[in-house]
Amino acid sequence: MVRYSCSVTPHLNPFSNLLAVAMWNSSIREAANHGYAQKALILFRQMKRSGAKPDNSTYPCVAKACAKLAHLLQSQIIHAHVVKSWFQLYDI
Repeated sequence: MVRYSCSVTPHLNPFSNLLAVAMWNSSIREAANHGYAQKALILFRQMKRSGAKPDNSTYPCVAKACAKLAHLLQSQIIHAHVVKSWFQLYDI
């Protein structure tokens, strides 16, 4: 079994935060691409709880994991995160 983990320290400088998000994205992408869709969703949840902000690279991998699981409710929840983050990003 492949193990994935990341940790993020809150209140990092912007460069460290970008690096932390990149590490989360890498772990989520690897899990989704190697047949561990449920693990990808767990990592996404952990990422959000850690305070790291998902970006445009995060959501396609999470959507792929939802599609592999054919889980409608989870897909709707992820869609809500995308819509919410887009509105926060562009302040509409």
